[in-house]
Amino acid sequence: NEKAWPFRDMAAPVPRGHQVSGDGDISGGNVAMKAILGAVERAGIPVLYEANVVGLVQDDEGRIVGVKFRREGVDSFVEARRGVILAAGSFNLNSDVTSENMPLFAQYGKPLGESTNDGAGLLLGRTVGVAEHGMSGLIATASIYPPEDLI
Repeated sequence: NEKAWPFRDMAAPVPRGHQVSGDGDISGGNVAMKAILGAVERAGIPVLYEANVVGLVQDDEGRIVGVKFRREGVDSFVEARRGVILAAGSFNLNSDVTSENMPLFAQYGKPLGESTNDGAGLLLGRTVGVAEHGMSGLIATASIYPPEDLI
């Protein structure tokens, strides 16, 4: 932590690119999602909430042309005009994928994260042969900063 001795005397703090700040009770991912959803709305892109993608649909050449999704127990399809972006969380709470990519961590580590860190996006990508890279990297700490009065 750049606020703690001896590090505060060794280097100037560097702004963190991954920490979104906001006003009041709104911060972090909420601020980022508010900005993203605002841009989506201005672009006229329809959004479906509480819909889980259950499959990627390919044409005869292997191009992704849409997704199958489940919403309120009903399976549906939506066509992709210009592509599909798999924006999903981590896989650290999926023990099979973690064992495959980080066997020592899977054996001895205790993963932290949201229950949605299940690797769903990665597993969807695998069904259509996406290239994977850097799957063995991890941050082996809880990213918690001590309160100012303790520094």
